[in-house]
Amino acid sequence: MPAPLVGPSSGRGKPSHTPPPNWPKKVPYLPHPVPHAALPKQLITRYCTPAPPPAVHAGPLTKITKIIDPAHPAYGQYGLFAVKKIPPKTWILDYTGVVHDQFGTDLTSNYDLCLELLPVALEADLSGYWDVAVDAAKSGNAARFINDFRGVPGKSKPNVEFQSRKIEVSTQRGKVEVVRIGVWSGKDGVPKGEELLLSYGRAFWKARRREEEETVDES
Repeated sequence: MPAPLVGPSSGRGKPSHTPPPNWPKKVPYLPHPVPHAALPKQLITRYCTPAPPPAVHAGPLTKITKIIDPAHPAYGQYGLFAVKKIPPKTWILDYTGVVHDQFGTDLTSNYDLCLELLPVALEADLSGYWDVAVDAAKSGNAARFINDFRGVPGKSKPNVEFQSRKIEVSTQRGKVEVVRIGVWSGKDGVPKGEELLLSYGRAFWKARRREEEETVDES
């Protein structure tokens, strides 16, 4: 169900343009998605229009923290941790980055996430899909620091998940439907101090192993 209409002048839940602590200096911070230079104009409104969040939190829920456990697969890198208890099924933040279609895909990116497969009519008797995704490899928000649960000591399953949400927003040109991918806590919530962990999916890890094997073969 779409979120309630919020006018463009409303400040409710307006994302901050200030990067959170520990944000990398060389990575542009994006409070909301921005379009790839080649993204068709008719898709920009649907995926890049600023939209209100489904909830407004009293203070930040998470922080970017360097991982110091040598047994962690991302040791020496960063993760996203809960600064307070996050209840079950709670929206935490959206995943932002550069929105692109299948023609703007960076095949080397590990931060590319499908936004929507948009049905399109190719010809009178043919149909297909427009593959729209958001890539946080070179710019984004704190969601880009969420690691996969696999291999993390003491963790056997993810505690957060991606969910698509559609928001009806009122603009100067009328009402528009905006699409976002949000990060939501799982059925058990996230305890204070715990790392937020996703499941990247088997396809991601199959592709990663294939890349590693190709690198070894070339060396």
